[in-house]
Amino acid sequence: MISYKLFLWENSQLTDLPFWVNFDPNEKIAYFDATNITLDGKSYVFALQGMDNFTESAKTNFNVEFWSSKPVLNKRLQPQYDATAKNARVGSSFQFELESDTFTDTEKLIY
Repeated sequence: MISYKLFLWENSQLTDLPFWVNFDPNEKIAYFDATNITLDGKSYVFALQGMDNFTESAKTNFNVEFWSSKPVLNKRLQPQYDATAKNARVGSSFQFELESDTFTDTEKLIY
């Protein structure tokens, strides 16, 4: 079985991921959350390393460039006609449910 780990590749060394990157080794998906930081125009090199049960490993590096782009609306927003929406008031909590594929976020990388 091969286990995977994602690193930041800096100065020819494997370093820990920044706080805004999460990697799910089981699904092999990297999540980039730049909610509170500015990545526009920045480029980073990441390294994906695989290791087998005999501690043999291999890695590949890949470059990710970040550009500020807004999520794209994929489908029309449906009216919300439940009791919560009818009773919504200024300054009070309101929940608006959207399907998971309503928007496309071009800054999400799936590797």
